[in-house]
Amino acid sequence: MTQSKSPTPRLIFMDLLRAYAVFMMVQGHTIEVFLKDQYRVLENPFFNLWNFNRGLTAPLFLFSTGLVFNFLYTKYQVPFYQNPRMGKGIRRALYLLVISLAFRYPGLMLSRYKEMHFEDWKHFLAVDVLQLIAIALLIVLALNVVSELLHRNVTRVFIVTAFLVLFSSRIVFDVDFVSVMPLALASLLNHSTGSPFPLFPWLFYVLLGAALGPALHQFRSPEKLKRLIRYCLVTAGTVIGLMGLAEAVLFYGFGISYLWTTPAMDIFRMGFVALAVAFWIFAAQHWSTVPNLVLWAGRNSLWVYLLHVIILYGSAYNAGFNHLYRSQFEPGMSILFAVLMIIAMCIFIYAKEMFSELGKWGIIKIKKLL
Repeated sequence: MTQSKSPTPRLIFMDLLRAYAVFMMVQGHTIEVFLKDQYRVLENPFFNLWNFNRGLTAPLFLFSTGLVFNFLYTKYQVPFYQNPRMGKGIRRALYLLVISLAFRYPGLMLSRYKEMHFEDWKHFLAVDVLQLIAIALLIVLALNVVSELLHRNVTRVFIVTAFLVLFSSRIVFDVDFVSVMPLALASLLNHSTGSPFPLFPWLFYVLLGAALGPALHQFRSPEKLKRLIRYCLVTAGTVIGLMGLAEAVLFYGFGISYLWTTPAMDIFRMGFVALAVAFWIFAAQHWSTVPNLVLWAGRNSLWVYLLHVIILYGSAYNAGFNHLYRSQFEPGMSILFAVLMIIAMCIFIYAKEMFSELGKWGIIKIKKLL
């Protein structure tokens, strides 16, 4: 079950990047659920390394989401009202919103709503990664439209907006939005209502991915892709090196840790995202045969996310392992569960693709008979 090397390694690279992000997400969530609390100490170098690596999963996932969407949107050299990705993007955003809210939907009985307190509504309206992506896609579409109407360079618009979001995040963190706007809107903006993925600062990663999407059309040939790899490596080396050195000097010299208290951490993480981009472009160029399962994992990232979250964390309709076996296992068993969860996701992806192909084959046969 393999896929021959594609003449367009840009497309392979994006699938590889998404697949890597999705599998890292699955293993990270699984170990986080099962690992005993006594091993969750930053003094342990293995846990510290795993924890930092886990912190890169969301940036990678969000960056690749913006990258793929805007790459597909900008391949059409037509006005925005004629771009087929405009309608698809809006439908996709609404679809994600509906799915996200459905998982926490209290039910159809009106009596259940009467019993809900403010904290219950906060949980129901908390912005998860699906809602973040949905709103982010609408913002990406809006920025594309603005760029076109104002005749501005689209990549530059996304980069500027991304850093405006990032550097205003610390101000937004301290604002009590609940007192001045509806809870549903306040939940979008910061963590104060319990939202794990508010727009500030997580929109930053989506917008930077969207900035690379249009630029990627310029790197069609293998030589140009090698140049992009060099750009990414230089960016990664500069960001990681300078910011890591500054953190070390400030921490060991003055006892100050600026990375964890400023937007510098998000920029630092973007250095590792750039490193991952360089690696997977290189892999796409030199991997002679890419297993279909890997490519399918990248293209089915939404379904993998939904299924593993239902299994691990539950929903409004099931408990999930987090409620049953939270923090009850040794590191070895937790790693084993992570491997088994990845295998289960691979089986699901394979079955989904096989049923999809079977359905297409059946439709073709029926059309021929008619």
